[in-house]
Order: sequence, then C-alpha cells, then structure tokens
Amino acid sequence: MILKKVEIDGKTVYEPIDAETALKTDRDLLVFTDEDEEEKFDERLEELEHADEDEDDFDDEQDEQDEDDAFGDFIRFGKNGRRFGDGGNKSGKRSTIVAALPFMSDEDLSQLVDDMIADPQAYKDKGLSPVVVAPFLNKEDCDRLFLQGGAQGGQLVGMAPFVSADCLDRFVDEYVEGKHPDAPIDWLYPFLPAHSLRKVFKHELDKRQRQ
Repeated sequence: MILKKVEIDGKTVYEPIDAETALKTDRDLLVFTDEDEEEKFDERLEELEHADEDEDDFDDEQDEQDEDDAFGDFIRFGKNGRRFGDGGNKSGKRSTIVAALPFMSDEDLSQLVDDMIADPQAYKDKGLSPVVVAPFLNKEDCDRLFLQGGAQGGQLVGMAPFVSADCLDRFVDEYVEGKHPDAPIDWLYPFLPAHSLRKVFKHELDKRQRQ
C-alpha cells in the first residue's frame, strides 16, 4: 500500500493512493507498507526521470509498463487482486469507508479500534485492515491496535511509522518471549529504538548459538 501525507484541519494524516497518483506526488510525502513495492516504485520513478523527452518514446514506455505484470498488477492491485485503498473494490472507486476516516472524531475512532480488536476478521472482510486505519488514529489507539488487533506480516511494518517507541519496545519484548514467532521482525528494524534493536540482536544471537 502507498500512503500520502496530507494535512486536514491542521492534523497530519496518511491517505491511501494508487501508483499512478504516487508517481505524480512529491516522493517525500509518500509512505510505503511493503519494501518490495517501494523498491519497484523507486525503480519506475528513476526510469521516468531519465526517460527521453520525446513524447512518442514516453508513450511507448508507458505501454510497456502497463504490460509488466510484476510491477503493474502488483502495485495497482496488490497480492490479493485488490486495488490499494478501495477495500477490494476493483472498479477503482475509493472506498467510502476509508474516505470517512479523516473526518471521524477521536472518540469514534477509538470505538472503531475497540470493535476491530474484538472482531478483526469482520473488519478485514469489509476491507478495513489495521494498516488502513492506523494513519488516522492517535498514538494510544494505534498502539492498542498494533499490539492487540492481530496485525500480521506487512501490516506490522505498515503500522510501524504511526505507533510509539514504547509500543515497538513492548512488541520486541513479546517477540523475545516467543509470543510472535512468525513475525517478520527484520522488517521493523528501521523503526525500532536503539535499545529495542539491541534486544532483538541479542535474542537472535543467543538463538543461533543454541542451534
């Protein structure tokens, strides 16, 4: 998923956008929830920056890009065939549910977090995952959703920019205790406080020595 940093009523939020829109957006305003997606995006951006100025050549390059399944289908529709930010609506129309999030009160968003923690699958079926909601939450609710809401895999790194350092440290403690054996902990390295990273390093080193 690609998120764009925007200011709404003086509040910084992150809005899901598609790849075509992202290519026309200031790179510093973008946040990626998947490292492979970000790498392919940057490669494409570099290609466009060095492309010939001739319009015909540019059009040919765009046509080739549309035929490239490795980037085109993945970046537009993701692994599950869902267009990013539309809650699974392949028509390309933005989800009205996601569109409402920036305008909801903190109280309503906090209640939403409670509901998502109580029944995460129900909201997942509606296309509302923790990583989509995270940019619109305050730190306390985002921390709760990260630790209790069942975020997994890419959702963890997708939420990492929005949670507190204390939350990440608590997650590391739980990982070291064996509560998250399948968590892609290395994906979180760029976001971990130094003392949390030291915990992970020592844990992984001790684990390797025991093998």
